[in-house]
Amino acid sequence: MGSPVEALFEVGPETEKYAPHLHAEVLDISHIPDEQITGEILLRVPFLIQKYIFRKELFGKLHEILTLLAALSSKRTRLEYLEVLLRYLFASVDDTKQDDLKEEIESAIDAGGDLMPTIAEKWVEEGIEKGIEKGIEKGQAGIVIKMIENGITNSRIRDLTGLSIKRIQEIRSRTRFSK
Repeated sequence: MGSPVEALFEVGPETEKYAPHLHAEVLDISHIPDEQITGEILLRVPFLIQKYIFRKELFGKLHEILTLLAALSSKRTRLEYLEVLLRYLFASVDDTKQDDLKEEIESAIDAGGDLMPTIAEKWVEEGIEKGIEKGIEKGQAGIVIKMIENGITNSRIRDLTGLSIKRIQEIRSRTRFSK
């Protein structure tokens, strides 16, 4: 048996020619000089990120890598790719280095033309929306607790707040009242 994908198929004499036969290679690019990592930008950027992701040189290379990404001709492609790249970076970088990463990205935003501010604005907007949602939910929970304390039934709370019965029951179970 070959790849993990091949293991998903039961292959018999009649189906052998239809089964996928995949071969994967692992390339160690850590020792390859950056100048030799050439070709399409959409391949160079992830290679460079993967090369440096767990090395302290990452922050020194980040501006160069983001500038390379900014050279893509389609703004939509740049934004989509940049978002994936930044999410990968934040998920991969040690928590103690998150502030350094933010600082480096902010530096690239200042020098990155219209691409970087657009993605930054999108993230800020998403953060604001999530904050508002959490605030509303927290406020609603407080109101529901007051309603529970006043003996209001789950169905009446649902009618007044729009929350699901399940959510009201969750809030009720966390309070000392269980009417």
